[in-house]
Amino acid sequence: MVPVDDVAGLTVCRYDVQSSANATVLAGSQGLSAEASRRAVESAFAAPSAGACSQTATEVVAMRLVRPDGSGGGVFLAEANGCERFMVPGLTGYRAMPLEALALLEK
Repeated sequence: MVPVDDVAGLTVCRYDVQSSANATVLAGSQGLSAEASRRAVESAFAAPSAGACSQTATEVVAMRLVRPDGSGGGVFLAEANGCERFMVPGLTGYRAMPLEALALLEK
């Protein structure tokens, strides 16, 4: 089960997409407060399904969604640019990334 309203402070890992090498390179990471994590996750999961999009992201974000006790563990993947969508594999299809959530993840 993936935590949404009781999510712990998350670590946001940012990756640059290198399409010529078909690879991603870690560009940095940062911790979010529990409040910022909760706001980002709640606004993202309330978002509608994403429409069709053919833009390619050059920067992606990944977070492991856990509760304060360490349970949970779904991986939240988001496009920081391009189509600006997110998904949790095995749980959600692509959803539109709300501007509020994107701003919190970009700090």
